[in-house]
Amino acid sequence: MAASNKWTMLDLVQMVSETAQTDAEIVAMVAALVNSNTVQLCGNFAGAKIEGISLSSSGCDSLSESFSLAEAAILRRERQTASAAPSA
Repeated sequence: MAASNKWTMLDLVQMVSETAQTDAEIVAMVAALVNSNTVQLCGNFAGAKIEGISLSSSGCDSLSESFSLAEAAILRRERQTASAAPSA
């Protein structure tokens, strides 16, 4: 999934926290989404990668399901943003 919208770190963390069950899941999902270029960050974190964190090292059992939910929420947000954009 290619990133079409840029996110602030705060927006991304807030969105991911809606589906994650623990703080460790939030950190692991944000790192995976950013490092895989599923989302792109803007602002102070533009172009940043998050090192030392991975989905497999987080130790969270339900992380793959939460990650899928987070990806789905990102797609919904991107579609909403695209449909709300004025036509050229």
